[in-house]
Amino acid sequence: MLGIGLIIIGGIISNFICDKVKLPRLIGLMIIGFIIGPSLLNLIDKEILNLDLDIKNIALIILLIRAGLSININDLKNIKKRIIIISFIPISIEITSVALLGMLLLKLNLIEGLMLGSIVGAVSPAVIVDRGLKLLNRKYGTNYQIPQLMLIGGSLDSIFSVIIFNLILVIYQETTINYAYIILNVPLTLLTSIIIGYFLGIIINKLIKKINFDNIYLMFFNIALACLIYGLNKEFSFIPFSSLICVICYNMYFKFHDDHLALKLNQSFSSIWKIAEIFLFVLVGAVINISYLPKYLLVGLIIVIIGLLFRSLIIYLTLHKDLPKKETIFCIYAFLPKATVQAAIGGIPLSLGFSFGQEFLAISVIAIILTTLVGTILIDSTYYKLLTKEK
Repeated sequence: MLGIGLIIIGGIISNFICDKVKLPRLIGLMIIGFIIGPSLLNLIDKEILNLDLDIKNIALIILLIRAGLSININDLKNIKKRIIIISFIPISIEITSVALLGMLLLKLNLIEGLMLGSIVGAVSPAVIVDRGLKLLNRKYGTNYQIPQLMLIGGSLDSIFSVIIFNLILVIYQETTINYAYIILNVPLTLLTSIIIGYFLGIIINKLIKKINFDNIYLMFFNIALACLIYGLNKEFSFIPFSSLICVICYNMYFKFHDDHLALKLNQSFSSIWKIAEIFLFVLVGAVINISYLPKYLLVGLIIVIIGLLFRSLIIYLTLHKDLPKKETIFCIYAFLPKATVQAAIGGIPLSLGFSFGQEFLAISVIAIILTTLVGTILIDSTYYKLLTKEK
């Protein structure tokens, strides 16, 4: 109980201070997490730390439900090409560049390099989707659907990276490899997730029409359903399916068929997100272990920065013909932050006893600290200069 109290009170105080000094809230929340976490004061209960991943996943689910309830399917028809580009091409290039740098600087083999790339390359949906929702509500960049691009692109980028990480892990650990399964895994995952999300949307929509749910019950039903799907996804992980994509899809369908109720639900989720955000980023900060940083600081900075340069270059080259210069530059800034994926999977190689586990964990921490700080400051300080506000 002490840990829960410290997380909430520390988070509220941190948010107040960050608002006063014009610093992104999540920076303060991560600092609070680091201070009260195992690396410093060790005031967070072990029971909470044991549930760390589950708590962060619930917070992420709430955020993705909000994203689904905010996305108008009709708005996506004009930006299908941009969504595919921003979701898959930059992350693929960053994974490849980080893999090559890992082979050169850390003497990794190709599979180990790709594993590092899939950890470091992913953007943070918790940061990007949250910022995209704020832009959508404030009507900045909506003339070119920039917020929608952040909501979908930020989610798919990270999901794609986690899928690649899991596939690389299988290749690294297994002696016999099913290459057909590996090649087809990503497209099959996208297809099954969208189809299941679509049919769930139909079922939920019919259920709501027959049963007069109170908004609070409906909100918690949505969270519970998303958690159930996530749990089943983990239990039957051999099936190519992403619960997070599914959650976005069925909420998009829900918005498409009942925009008024979706708007009211989104307002409720916006309130609960304020607490979920505190838990998410405080716990991200709590798992940051800086003991490995000094040894790998220089090489980590080189790998992360060069990877980001390749990502940024690809975003510019692929989007500058479809978007004005200012909007293209903002998209580069918007897809810099990393945090949630690195905090979730950065320590897995070390926990599995891999010889390169320390390096991977240290570079994950460097990526979180550097990109979260730089990325969020750039997004928050430039959106009103680079994006047009819809009147």
